[in-house]
Amino acid sequence: MTSIAVWTIWLIPYMCRMLMGIPIINLSANAAFGVALIGADMISLALYLRGDARRL
Repeated sequence: MTSIAVWTIWLIPYMCRMLMGIPIINLSANAAFGVALIGADMISLALYLRGDARRL
């Protein structure tokens, strides 16, 4: 669980820079942060639930 949290925290700035760097998307810093936050949360939730399913 702790590794998923640390990975999610690292993923947010990575995704922000990636989204702001794609010229065709043209997102502002705030919009890129929001999209990265939602995306990272969805990925970490999927990984967390997948890990719970394996433990059963």
